[in-house]
Amino acid sequence: MSSQKTNKTKLTKRVVESAVPNPIKRIEIWDTEVTGFCVRIYPTGKKTYFLQYRNKKQETHIIKIGVHGPITTELARQKAIELLTSFI
Repeated sequence: MSSQKTNKTKLTKRVVESAVPNPIKRIEIWDTEVTGFCVRIYPTGKKTYFLQYRNKKQETHIIKIGVHGPITTELARQKAIELLTSFI
């Protein structure tokens, strides 16, 4: 994803909703519970969940799970776990 310092915490609704956007660049908060699960916060304030993983060939893939609001943090985490079990 982006090359900035690692931001890790357990992603919860409170953490995602209280995250303040950087007006210049997007920030990412990585989940400590599910490897590769993160939320990107764009300068516009939009918050989107992603899953990053490597396949058996060690190729990195990034999958968009959904936008915060229509999808909850817990639902996004469940989807990330489902995707991980089907790809790895």
